[in-house]
Amino acid sequence: MAVVVWSAEFLTPFGTLFLVMFLLLFAGVIVPAVWSHHRHRRNAAHRVLVLLLHSARDVLAALRRALTR
Repeated sequence: MAVVVWSAEFLTPFGTLFLVMFLLLFAGVIVPAVWSHHRHRRNAAHRVLVLLLHSARDVLAALRRALTR
């Protein structure tokens, strides 16, 4: 059984920024897209989530192209 030890090394400035961005995305987009009782809220959150995922895919593809040149 592996034991995970949290240390200050994990929460570098980049790690902290990533964690905060993930929590904001989760709380602001993913949770309403799944658990809202209102259909218009679910639809709006779904559209935002799709937009964010497509943008992330485009950025990663551009980075991949830049790194392979």
